[in-house]
Amino acid sequence: MKAKELAKILGVSPSTVSVVLNGKPGISDQLRTNLEKKIRELGYGDMLTDPGSAVRQTAAPAVPVIAYLIYMEEDANNLFAFFPAVIQGVESEARSLDMNVVVIHMECECKEGILKEQLEKTGNVVGCIAQVHTITEKIQQDIDSIDVPCVFMDSYNPELRVSSVNVDNKQAMHQIVKMLKEKGHTRIGYVGENCGQDFEIDRHFSFIRALAALDLPYDPFYDLFDHLDEDRMKEMFDRPDPPTAFVTQMDSVAMWTMDVLKGMGLRIPQDVSVVGFNNTSICELTRPRLTSVTNSGQLMGRECVHMLRILRRLADLGEKCPRLKFYMPTDLVVRDSVGERN
Repeated sequence: MKAKELAKILGVSPSTVSVVLNGKPGISDQLRTNLEKKIRELGYGDMLTDPGSAVRQTAAPAVPVIAYLIYMEEDANNLFAFFPAVIQGVESEARSLDMNVVVIHMECECKEGILKEQLEKTGNVVGCIAQVHTITEKIQQDIDSIDVPCVFMDSYNPELRVSSVNVDNKQAMHQIVKMLKEKGHTRIGYVGENCGQDFEIDRHFSFIRALAALDLPYDPFYDLFDHLDEDRMKEMFDRPDPPTAFVTQMDSVAMWTMDVLKGMGLRIPQDVSVVGFNNTSICELTRPRLTSVTNSGQLMGRECVHMLRILRRLADLGEKCPRLKFYMPTDLVVRDSVGERN
């Protein structure tokens, strides 16, 4: 029996089997004990290194592991537009703290106990960072079933008692609307897609709140939040006082908006201004170049690691189920897609 074949039977990686067979450090004692028991039950106990050997006795403590959970949805076309930078930030910060990171893909409706089982197989997991668009009751139950702290990315639902690191949509929308107002824009529309995701709802509500805070009118007819409707957009400009600027949910939506406006014969920014969100690389490639809000995925990833450390310390002090929220500040990058309104 080869170690690779044994790993397949046990449902773990070949490297994990090698660690167990050779008595090397790198996994939790609980995982090692479970795997040794299964190996003996399969009749391959002779492959194990003597448990009393010097290697086992002098083994260094296992390196702490942070699990990055990606809950996959059926429609995940834009899932990885922003989060690679977040993962990079998590890895960089964990490495500086002598920790490892393992990425685990989870199904949103996986059967009970799968997450706990995955973490036990990984070994020595001291915290989880969860990436999911909408936290369902099933996912909440998964997280509650594990005994390590968990931090969510972009969780805005006030009804959920979870720790999270979020983009400060309220600050971002205030920055955008204030800038547009200073440039003479008073009729400002919104374009987005409402797929029921937490960040979409929070960003849209933050836009409406920013208008009120800056004493600007909100017109529901100029609010294209349900879905991207080209006919509705054209109807806006059949009115005598159409919007002079559009704030959009993200840069890809801003590109759609610019294409529709250009197709209607409108000039950007001479006739109407457009603002995106996320400041992706495409902003420098559009014509005109797209004004957008920047927020750092890498910094968000690093903050997730810091929050996990704080949660662990609070738990050590006896705090029961502490919940923290951190909002990442944003910056507005003004480019050619916004102009003065005479």
